[in-house]
Amino acid sequence: KMIVETDLMLSARGDNGEVRGKSLEEMERRHIRRILLENRWNVSSTAQQLGIDRVTLYNKIKKYQLKKEKTGT
Repeated sequence: KMIVETDLMLSARGDNGEVRGKSLEEMERRHIRRILLENRWNVSSTAQQLGIDRVTLYNKIKKYQLKKEKTGT
């Protein structure tokens, strides 16, 4: 069987077909940010979902300078 783009979990293309990130690091940064947002910045849940430990996730958050966005509520 040949592997096609739809077989991969991380696609370089957005829903509208445009290329999102040009480098692997950019794709990783966007993926981690998306999972953090889905988990409301719960680091334990996010790390578990990503299959990494919390220290590794904290290091990646620092590396990619990810910050929790403040809401106006």
